[in-house]
Amino acid sequence: MQEVTKEDMKQNETSYFLASWEDNQLVLEPYCFCGEMLEENFFCPRCRENRAIDVILCREFKIVGIVEKFIHGNPQFKDFRAYLLKASQNP
Repeated sequence: MQEVTKEDMKQNETSYFLASWEDNQLVLEPYCFCGEMLEENFFCPRCRENRAIDVILCREFKIVGIVEKFIHGNPQFKDFRAYLLKASQNP
């Protein structure tokens, strides 16, 4: 599993979902590559543009397996890629 940083996402101009596990469920929060959390319609208030997302950045290694099952089991997410957020980036 490839580890990446939020800075990698910014340099590659790649917006992403930040995946975490809360209350026994997968939570996906959309972020623009600039670091701003996206609105519900994937609009970035800082950049003033809509963003397309095809990357899921996982906070923990155990989430990666859940996300990969999600990607492979749901045709709407077949083009998504999952990465592990580098440990130094996690609060």
